[in-house]
Amino acid sequence: MNGYCSDMTRTFFVGEVPEEVKSIYDLVLKNQRQTAEQYKDRSQYENAYKNGRKRF
Repeated sequence: MNGYCSDMTRTFFVGEVPEEVKSIYDLVLKNQRQTAEQYKDRSQYENAYKNGRKRF
């Protein structure tokens, strides 16, 4: 819809979370925060999206 992109993810664990999963979660969270910082400049939406995708 006119360049709009969205994603919402929820993760719940019962019991202990494996270290590998924690590492992946931390990577995704870091990427999300870095991309959100880029979105503060509204003129850079497309670049923020592209840069977020490049991190993976």
